[in-house]
Amino acid sequence: MHVAPYTHRTQDSTAETDDDIVLQYDHVSLIFGRHTIIRDISLELRRGESLAIIGESGCGKTCMLKLAIGLFQPTRGRVLFHGQDLSKVKGAEIAKLRTQYGFVFQQAALFDSLTVAENLRFPLEQHRMELSLDEMNRIASNRLIEVGLNPDNVMKKHPAELSGGMRKRVGLARALALEPELMLYDEPTTGLDPVMSSVINELILRTRLRRPVTSLVVTHDMTTVKKAATRVVMLCPFAELTEGQSQVMFDGTPDALQASETPRIRHFVRGEAEGRIDEIEATFDSFGGVQNVPFVGMKKHTLTKFR
Repeated sequence: MHVAPYTHRTQDSTAETDDDIVLQYDHVSLIFGRHTIIRDISLELRRGESLAIIGESGCGKTCMLKLAIGLFQPTRGRVLFHGQDLSKVKGAEIAKLRTQYGFVFQQAALFDSLTVAENLRFPLEQHRMELSLDEMNRIASNRLIEVGLNPDNVMKKHPAELSGGMRKRVGLARALALEPELMLYDEPTTGLDPVMSSVINELILRTRLRRPVTSLVVTHDMTTVKKAATRVVMLCPFAELTEGQSQVMFDGTPDALQASETPRIRHFVRGEAEGRIDEIEATFDSFGGVQNVPFVGMKKHTLTKFR
């Protein structure tokens, strides 16, 4: 199977310094038992960038987010936030450091038993205890307005009373409550209709333009990549690599990604299934067909009709 060589992006060394590096993966590998998820990945995320990590299921995208916030520790290598090795930060120190992060979860992850106001106040109550209740409610209201929600209409509601798109926006508002420096988004448009997906993509873009934030976005949604990213990294599942190949298939701009003619990248970006159908057929043929199931004797043309 052909996997693209690592495409290096160009850097203007005169315009950037080490002080601009917010997050760094330094030769990071992540292994669970006998299963390697990430192998020797080195990436730098610089101040003001919006980096989208894309790739097929199982390539380690969400693990990259968990490494970034210190929920996972690398098996080898280091993850650094402003030069600080996260594996060496423990207890209250890591909790304080995480106040500089905003995390937007795939399913919003709101507390079902709390109202919207209580959900937004939660990080403030944990980390900004000097604030009065009125001050926290004011911050909560402002964050809701920022994501296009009327505080008077939603503050007293519970998550179950909100639509999926509204829950996502409340999740974004909560992530912004502590004025984070680094925003992490895990599949921000999953489960949303096309219109609400477009709204969320616009809010991600506006968050970056309005605030001095750096963003790391894990997504399958190519519209999110085009709308919200300044840079894209595409990962390949470890199981598909050959010896010596980089797991980073692509690192560049969204426009360069769209123009790539590397087959695996092109198939992913354009949603073309031909390469995967060929793999299914090859696996099927290598076993000489399937035994002891109702579709015994199914031939290659049975699969190719789905092309």
